[in-house]
Amino acid sequence: MTKAEGIWKCKVLDGRAGENDKTLIEVNINVEIIEGPSVGSRCTYNETIDGKSALYASYSMKAVGWAGRDAMSLKDDIAAWVERTGGESTVEIKHLMIKNGKKAGQVWDKVSSIGRKPKVLKDPSAERLNDANDALARAMAAANNGGYDDAPPTDDDLPF
Repeated sequence: MTKAEGIWKCKVLDGRAGENDKTLIEVNINVEIIEGPSVGSRCTYNETIDGKSALYASYSMKAVGWAGRDAMSLKDDIAAWVERTGGESTVEIKHLMIKNGKKAGQVWDKVSSIGRKPKVLKDPSAERLNDANDALARAMAAANNGGYDDAPPTDDDLPF
């Protein structure tokens, strides 16, 4: 069953680093989704640590308690972090189309990251807030002139 795309709350179960069959160091972090349409599903974040992905792997590793010194400490660092915090985090699922092989044309529900948080919003300047409020008022006025009442339009009414 394909997991829902998005950023969902999860419970970190465990993780480790080790050498894969291509003799590269790989990180695995196992989680259970605790929110949204895929609640109860388990999935694994996998990332090979190389020149291209090491920084991104470190973000997810640090989000689950990795001390940042030795990849092989990940298992123990995660266990300590889960014990200390309860292990609640977030998991980002992205849907990617498989292009080659036996599963070509199917969707891969890739675990893209662990511990990603929504962007922090700051209070807007008065000018930006006025611009946004004016845009909302114009959009609502145009929609009312288009025959809409207070109900949001259906998907059939959207121009895209």
